[in-house]
Amino acid sequence: MNTWIRQAKKKQANIGLLCVLLTAAAPSFAEGFLPPMEYPVDSPAAAEVGDFNGDGVLDLVVANSASASVSILLGNGDGSFQAPLIFAAGDTPRSVAVGDFDGDGNLDVAAADLTAVSILLGNGDGTLQPAISVQAGPGPSFVAVGDINVDTIQDLVVVGTNSVSALLGNGDGTFGTPLTFPIQFTNGKLALGDFNGDGTPDLVVQSRFALTVLLGNGDGTFRLSQDHVGSGPGPMVVGDFNGDGMLDLAVSYWPPFGLGRGNVMVYRGNGDGTFNNLAFPPPQYTERLLGAPVAADFNGDGVLDIAVKGLSGSSIAVMLGNGDGSLQSATLLRTQFLSHFLVAADLDNNGAPDLIELNGPGNSVNVLMNNGGNPTPSP
Repeated sequence: MNTWIRQAKKKQANIGLLCVLLTAAAPSFAEGFLPPMEYPVDSPAAAEVGDFNGDGVLDLVVANSASASVSILLGNGDGSFQAPLIFAAGDTPRSVAVGDFDGDGNLDVAAADLTAVSILLGNGDGTLQPAISVQAGPGPSFVAVGDINVDTIQDLVVVGTNSVSALLGNGDGTFGTPLTFPIQFTNGKLALGDFNGDGTPDLVVQSRFALTVLLGNGDGTFRLSQDHVGSGPGPMVVGDFNGDGMLDLAVSYWPPFGLGRGNVMVYRGNGDGTFNNLAFPPPQYTERLLGAPVAADFNGDGVLDIAVKGLSGSSIAVMLGNGDGSLQSATLLRTQFLSHFLVAADLDNNGAPDLIELNGPGNSVNVLMNNGGNPTPSP
């Protein structure tokens, strides 16, 4: 392992909406996850995984907001990473997405920075070509990749100021003029999924007051399906949490005015592009604020679980799924790092998803390896 790697210190359902109690006893590292490994990266704001050098091992791309760049950290196959390769990207990139935009079999990167989206084509060896700036609607702050017009060419969907914009890919690394759809008070993320089972990607968009569901028409345009899922939501993740073959939503909630604590709600999908909904979450809490949740099967039982980061504390809450949409009480993994962004991915190919957290104040990426154990609440 490289000498620059530093080991850190040790350490139910109701109809339509499920709330999970996230409190736990004395926090410590639960069985199954190892203490974090720390990798220096400048001002990390967002990250995604992908195989950028074609060796069958997952690598990491990080948006470096303060240095106007993205970093590629090549994976070693055991959960550790090599020193970052740094590439200029726009102004202050705060979101990254990964896809093959020119059809050459190499992964490329898109980075949103509030003024435009930068496209960095991959060379297949872990390096990226110089960034090309693409106009992507007003104030682009979050970018995602999907084939929204079902032509086998990857497209971009971008959250901007009071809007969502779709950029259809041309298949050569360039994109068409943005198709912009107004959505009031957009302030966060979006997620793609086929919510009505027609084979076309749909969108769920976070705004200040609710989640908005847009169904894809198959030509790059969207129509409104549901304009008020939840109330005052934070970021979300899509997954089938009750095993019925229909996609559901797990949503982080922040407390009003930043007071009190946050919670995670699970909204069941109806399979027609709508979600069962109760407007206000009951008062069941974790830390003061929550980051974006991630979904993966952390304990290998074939059921999706949830992990979420507390913004005001140094722990990760892991909630195992029961298979019916409900989640078990949280295990708190003490990390010693203030961060808000998580990625779940199997970095060492052992079949157990690991966790990557971004430590913006500490300028590092921290990796918690999952050795295949069952993370249960601390006694």
